[in-house]
Amino acid sequence: MTWALCAIGLSGLLLGTRFRAPALIVASALALFGLLATGLALEWPASRIVIRVVAGVAALQAGFGLGVLLTWRAAQRRQEAASHPAQRSRNVRLTR
Repeated sequence: MTWALCAIGLSGLLLGTRFRAPALIVASALALFGLLATGLALEWPASRIVIRVVAGVAALQAGFGLGVLLTWRAAQRRQEAASHPAQRSRNVRLTR
């Protein structure tokens, strides 16, 4: 289950860097139904299914939030670099 949570969290991170909220809703629904189907197929007790579903969806959404945060921060840095041309010219290596 630990690897499944890592995979779900990484999926959320990738979704957060590329897509927005509608993709998160669809991915959450897929995770919910996938984890629910797995729990029912393996005949887990109801409490275990609920815990796994909540943990999986939470990992997905946390990964998504981290991905959005990283994307936002990278965009902010690009914007700052574009607004300060003097700093950008100092970072360019002179070649002859």
